Amino acid sequence: MENGKGKRVEAIDDQLQLPESIIQHIQSFLTGKEAASTAVLSKSWYNSWLTRPALDFDERNFQNQNSAPQNDDKFFNFVKRSMERYHGLNLTIESFKLWMNVRDVDSSSLATELIVKAVKMGANGVNLEFSPPISEYILPKELFEAESLVGLSLAGCKIFSGEVMCLRLKSLHLSKVCVGDDMIRDIMLGCPMIENFVLSDCEGFVKVNVSKMAKLKRLSVIRHVTNPVVFRSPLIEFEEHSVGTIIDGRANLSEFRKLSCLFLERVKIGKMVFSDFANKFPCLEDLTVHHCVGCFIFNISSQSLKYISLAHTRRLEVQLDVPNIRKIKFSGSSIPSLTFITASREWESDIALSCWNYLGVSWLLELKKFLTNLGPSRITLRIELFTENRIDCWPVIQGLSKPIVENLILMAHSSSSVSSALLDGIFWSFRPKVITQCLFPLLGIKSPNINIIQPQFWKASNDLLRLLCNRLMDIGNPNCSSSIEKNIGWHELKEVNAELFEDTIMEWQPLPWKTLLDDVESPEKEVQIRFLLRWQSPEKAGPSHSPLV
Repeated sequence: MENGKGKRVEAIDDQLQLPESIIQHIQSFLTGKEAASTAVLSKSWYNSWLTRPALDFDERNFQNQNSAPQNDDKFFNFVKRSMERYHGLNLTIESFKLWMNVRDVDSSSLATELIVKAVKMGANGVNLEFSPPISEYILPKELFEAESLVGLSLAGCKIFSGEVMCLRLKSLHLSKVCVGDDMIRDIMLGCPMIENFVLSDCEGFVKVNVSKMAKLKRLSVIRHVTNPVVFRSPLIEFEEHSVGTIIDGRANLSEFRKLSCLFLERVKIGKMVFSDFANKFPCLEDLTVHHCVGCFIFNISSQSLKYISLAHTRRLEVQLDVPNIRKIKFSGSSIPSLTFITASREWESDIALSCWNYLGVSWLLELKKFLTNLGPSRITLRIELFTENRIDCWPVIQGLSKPIVENLILMAHSSSSVSSALLDGIFWSFRPKVITQCLFPLLGIKSPNINIIQPQFWKASNDLLRLLCNRLMDIGNPNCSSSIEKNIGWHELKEVNAELFEDTIMEWQPLPWKTLLDDVESPEKEVQIRFLLRWQSPEKAGPSHSPLV
């Protein structure tokens, strides 16, 4: 047999002997523990694992529930022998990943020894995570003198001042890292090629100036806690305030003109951030604004934006002029007001609504208008129900056609939220083309990680699926032709088919109603089911789209 380079690959004992480089490439997609398990396949796999260019050491693989000291010794001895073998064979590596619990002088010394050896062996990608976050472990200065580094990810450690010479570094991710102002400045000056910069829940500094990062393309500022954060454009400055803020009244934003992705989470923003948006960010394609405070009404105008993700519990009012948009995502508990001046002809909307209050007629009418504004897009709608629904009457609404939802996903967190009124409200508000549900087993759950609330959620979801089955099976029933049923829109539904997702072949397969009802009454495993709904002709019922596949 010949490989891709025209060389013959011999088969021994009817087994194909893959080249070491191919085996190591396969092992690079596995975790350290998984890669180690492949060593038992054959001698070639064992040798390839011993000399793989991607090192992955994870102390958690050597720990049990008691975390006995002898297990610590096993990990220490294993990594020391591994690094000595690589050093003795004069091997180079491409990447180095380490997870360690740094709790004493010995573990701290070992971590430093491993990092120094890894950079000396030429690692261009280094991923370090230490426990507990934020730990007292201080990174060795040799890490920031490694000219071979291209990607660096750090979590749960400290960085103190020192010379920085990572001239090739393109990606820097700091998470739960304690770093001083001087070191931040040294990183900015000593890493001129950084394109991707992430600051996630970091501490220890007052100000950060990224205006010198000429190659910066992706900037992420993530705050999951109320530690001091201030975000100024074009600078990112961290000051002693209880919440973050974005201020750009007198700022020069020329340094951000190459930015392609902006991620803002849990920071305070002002209206000025979005004014003259196209000129500030002419290359921005991906914008995320999640749970920010200070500004709930804003306009965004951009020729470059393709992806927008918004999330908030309060009501947002956003006007969009985005002619090249490809996808908009929203998640929250209040229906937003999205007004489009221009938008692409082909784009997607992914909407997730958490409903904590009664779903009255006014809420459903607001939802109908919201989905109508999204009508040019292919809409995926997920509704999570946390409360009981009691709706007895449906007013006749003239002149407002029903929007089309490509895929509807309903999630009930309590059985009291499952009712016929819920389904009436859905069909009164919009027309789903596909309804996707999950069926959960209620018995035989033995996993120790099961949350106590999950069985309630599973029961409610199964109750909802059962209600859907019974209601959709009534299609064509003469009793569904009353004035109330017609006002709701049940008479416009002409055909329903059920399908089951087969994990073995990764495809949707037809599911007979009788089989479906049997499964709902006595589920044996978690399965995914969807209903394909065919409505009356577009001429009578408005525009339609093909169902999602």
